[in-house]
Amino acid sequence: NQMDLPPEKAKLLRQYDDEKKWDLICDQELVHAKAAPSVYISKIKKIMEPGNSSKRQRKNAGLVDPELERPGDIVTDE
Repeated sequence: NQMDLPPEKAKLLRQYDDEKKWDLICDQELVHAKAAPSVYISKIKKIMEPGNSSKRQRKNAGLVDPELERPGDIVTDE
């Protein structure tokens, strides 16, 4: 895996020994989702239900449910 880093940051990281690099990795904050994956799966299943009217399907063709695309759904511990 590679990371897009500015040249100055990449040069600095190359100077670190493996133990220091590992410490940096371990110190990184984890990303947490606000809701369980099952919540998003159930929303997708609702959208894909065959019982939806054809008018609604035409209206929503190619659109993503705004609830599934909110920027706050996945947050960090900052």
